[in-house]
This record gives sequence, C-alpha cells and structure tokens, in this order.
Amino acid sequence: MLVAKIQAAIKSYVEWLQDTPSHPHIYKLESLQVYKENWNLESGNPSEMFDRSFYNTENRRLWQNESWQPKRVMMEFWKSDPMSVRLMFQDLFNETKSIDGRIGRFLFGCDMLLHDFRRAHVGTIENNHYHEDYKMIALYLGFEYPETYAPYDFEVFQGTLTYLGAKDIPQQHDLPRY
Repeated sequence: MLVAKIQAAIKSYVEWLQDTPSHPHIYKLESLQVYKENWNLESGNPSEMFDRSFYNTENRRLWQNESWQPKRVMMEFWKSDPMSVRLMFQDLFNETKSIDGRIGRFLFGCDMLLHDFRRAHVGTIENNHYHEDYKMIALYLGFEYPETYAPYDFEVFQGTLTYLGAKDIPQQHDLPRY
C-alpha cells in the first residue's frame, strides 16, 4: 500500500464529509451515543441493559435484519446466563489481551451458550448465534472503543485494501487485521 494513496483517500473522505449536508450513516453516531449512555456490565438487569444499549430511533440494521438477529439471541443469553455473558464481554473488551484470543473466546462462549439454550428450549429453531461473520463483535468493540474499531464490513474491507494496493487481500473474514 502506498502512503500517498492512503493520505489521498483520507483527504477525499474529509472533503466528502464537508460537502455532505446529511451524512447517510448518522444513525451509527446515534447508536454509539445510546450505547455509551446505557452500557453497564454491573447492571441488575443485564438483558434490559443490553436491549437499551442497542437501540436507535431510525433503524436497527446494525444489529438485525430479516435473517440476522444477533441482538435478540444475545438477549436470550443474558437472560439464561448473565454471569457468563458478563465475563465474555469483560474479556472481549480487555485490550491487554490479543484480539485474536478475545474474539475466539467470545465465539466459543456464544457457541456454548447456544448449545445450553437449545438444550433448555428443545423446540427452538435457533441454530446460530449470528456472531461468526464478526459484524456484531466489531460493533461491540467499536461501541466500546470507537477511536480504535470501526463497524465491520468484509466486502468494504477487501475493496479498500484492493484500492490502496495491498498485496495480500483476505479471502475470508479477518477481523483482527481489519
């Protein structure tokens, strides 16, 4: 990647921001503010806290669509095993540990919670906790550390690396590199 190309892209983005009267992604800023106002791992009602933390007056596309509902499933995890979920988030947000390890442990915890949930709710159709594509994990990290992490979009990531001239374009999800 050429430093000049990166600097030119940043300059172009700043110019675009200045010329854009209504930013198309302003809902992300609202969502971040709501998260910051509500997130509290020591809450007496963690499922309700989680629900309030991921709220937006305009849309919910950061955490759900027709066939992707990680917020709803995570709220079930909070209801069934709040201590484990609290520990998972504490570990995910611990910047003294490697990002690869934190993500792996978070995914493993979600897998175990889904397994327990399915045993307790035999008739459930839930077969997925929706965190494997890293969008929600990146959102959690981005809300907790907005200066360090950004919402994850693998296709945008690949396109940006291609545009910037990277030699090694990932062919599968790579949140740590992102």
